[in-house]
Amino acid sequence: MMAQIIAVTADECGVSMRVFKSQMRTERCMRPRRIAAYLCRVHTENSSPQIAKAMGRKDHTTVLHHANVVCERLKVDPVFATQVGLIEVRLGL
Repeated sequence: MMAQIIAVTADECGVSMRVFKSQMRTERCMRPRRIAAYLCRVHTENSSPQIAKAMGRKDHTTVLHHANVVCERLKVDPVFATQVGLIEVRLGL
């Protein structure tokens, strides 16, 4: 399920898996990573270290931070919430 969440999120945000898993820290790369981390935390039973490994990250605290950032942004940004909702629909969540 995590691999599917990551792939669909990257595709929906218009980034390749190479860019998604790269070390780049541009908003273009960070937005899909944050969304994928949030969706993996909410919709899977996997631990933060497992999610970090699947996303090509070294530190599980990054996953926690990404999920928290998305959770807060969903409360105040309806356009962002719509994008996350579309990804969830595409995943069947």
